[in-house]
Amino acid sequence: MQRSLLIVVFIAFINALSVSIIVPVIYAYGRQYGLSDFQASLLLTIFAAAQFLAMPVIGRLSDYFGRKPLLAISIFGTAIASFLSAFAPNVGILFLARALDGVTGGNTSVALAVISDTTKPQDRAKSFGMFGAAYGVAFILGPVISILAQQVSLSMPYVVAGVLALVATILTVGFLPETLQARERKPLSLGNLGFSQLITGLKLPVVGSILLLNFLSSLVFGIFTFGFQPYLINVLKVGTTEISTTLIVYGIVSAFMQAVALKHLLKRFKLVSLLLVSLLGTGIMMAALVLPQSYLGLLALIPFLGILSSLSRPVITSLISVNSRPEDQGVAMGLSESYFSLATAIGPLLGGVLVTLGYSTPLLATGLVGIIAFGYTYLIRGMLHEAPSIKEKVDF
Repeated sequence: MQRSLLIVVFIAFINALSVSIIVPVIYAYGRQYGLSDFQASLLLTIFAAAQFLAMPVIGRLSDYFGRKPLLAISIFGTAIASFLSAFAPNVGILFLARALDGVTGGNTSVALAVISDTTKPQDRAKSFGMFGAAYGVAFILGPVISILAQQVSLSMPYVVAGVLALVATILTVGFLPETLQARERKPLSLGNLGFSQLITGLKLPVVGSILLLNFLSSLVFGIFTFGFQPYLINVLKVGTTEISTTLIVYGIVSAFMQAVALKHLLKRFKLVSLLLVSLLGTGIMMAALVLPQSYLGLLALIPFLGILSSLSRPVITSLISVNSRPEDQGVAMGLSESYFSLATAIGPLLGGVLVTLGYSTPLLATGLVGIIAFGYTYLIRGMLHEAPSIKEKVDF
């Protein structure tokens, strides 16, 4: 296997690990600085918003200046941001650090470009699969590491994330070769950084409708990522260890569903059928999380949430690919990630607003958004084309 691919997969792993180590403590950590519930949600929002804005810019800059320098600078920026968060003397520095972490976390587009630079077209699906698998493993291990780090202090997960980012920086500088062969010569301008495509993408036949669906589906988890934390702490009276445990259980179930179960389900059911079940089931299960009166009762529901919700994103990605023209595949996939990032930026903000109305409100709202996404999918199901090999399967 190529050295550059291994390094990039490891970088993807570090990126996801640094995020998943921090997420379980971010609400409680913000509260230590005297932030309100809503203000604490902004720590997630500012990270995701900065990442959303930076992703196309960093990717485009790498076309001009090379993959290696942009990766090295951005990963080192993540290390600096993590240490700043750990030792922030005041809340202003904490927010600055979260924004910097988001900007430098936009290097995913560069890592994917390295894979495109170094692999043959027929091998890219496998390579991208390894890249995605690295994210999946990291989102299981991250909360485990977070639990251990929390035993020292709530700032320790940030320290661990910073150390990991430093290791990735050294690896990039010392071992990653430059993979860009032909650099972009067109002058840099806002017009070629990719933001205008967010609007024009909605005009793509069929794909525009799926992109909107992708945004709705992703918004469910954007709200949930923040909203379930104050619910667990303030209503069920547990702490960051239980938040981490919840994410671990969800991650394990989701990884199993996507890596093992999905391929078997696709042999029997159509993509749209699986998507409808996933969206409706996710909406119902999200709202049902407010029913248990204990943490163990809520935790018992998490595997069912993982089973149902884990199917939506890979199915939506497949539908975008199937319904895009060959010449539009690249832009369609890029738009899919952009709308996912936008939803994960808006979601915590909405969660912070909703939590001021009651700690159960964000969970109920995620259920409502999931059901709305189900209804929208049901309305557009007739226009969605599927891969020929799936055409003959059982309908919903």
